[in-house]
Parts: sequence; C-alpha cells; structure tokens
Amino acid sequence: MPATPLTSGAPVTEISGSAPTYPGEVLEAEFLIPHDLSRARLARAMGLPYGRLTRLTQGRTRISGETALLLARIFQTTPEFWLNLQAHYDLARAQAQLTGAQVARAKAFGTQLQRSRQL
Repeated sequence: MPATPLTSGAPVTEISGSAPTYPGEVLEAEFLIPHDLSRARLARAMGLPYGRLTRLTQGRTRISGETALLLARIFQTTPEFWLNLQAHYDLARAQAQLTGAQVARAKAFGTQLQRSRQL
C-alpha cells in the first residue's frame, strides 16, 4: 500500500478504512526510496543495528524517541512528526481492536459522569 501523505492533524489511515500505515512504511516510501538510500546506509548513519531499522520498515517494531530524534535530524523533519506517525498508527490499531461492548460501556460511564457533574 502506498504511504499516505500527511498534513497537519491528518490521520495516517486512508478514509477507505484500509489498514493503518505504519511509520516504517512512510520512512521507506517517502524518505528512503526518493533519496535512493538503503536501510543499511541509514542504519550506519544513525548508529543503529541494521536489524532494528529493517524491523521498523517492516512494521515489526515501533519508533522510539531516540529513533525519532535521529530521523528528524537526518531528514530535516521534527521528532514529533515521527512520534505522531507512531501514535496515529497505534490509535488506529487500538480502535480496530475495541469491541462494541467496550465502546458502549465507556460511553455509558462518560454519560453518567457528565450527569453527576450537573447535579
């Protein structure tokens, strides 16, 4: 799946309901490929093990604060850009795993709290 371009506040997932885009996919499609940069070369430049960077681009590991800082310095972005990619991905996955019963229970409790504040 091609990476979804990000705008301020835009979700990482496409409106069509497709699977969320993991941060490593954005790294690969929007940064490595356009710069003709290999994972090995980037890993060396970052001082990270090649396997860690490969797992990141395959969606098998998360972007850490350290990785976000390094990627931001290399690609002239911000650490928040990378961490927001991770947060959006994590939230989309969590949303997909919530059951209807969990959502209903949370909504009911929230309504109950709001009513108790009005008394």
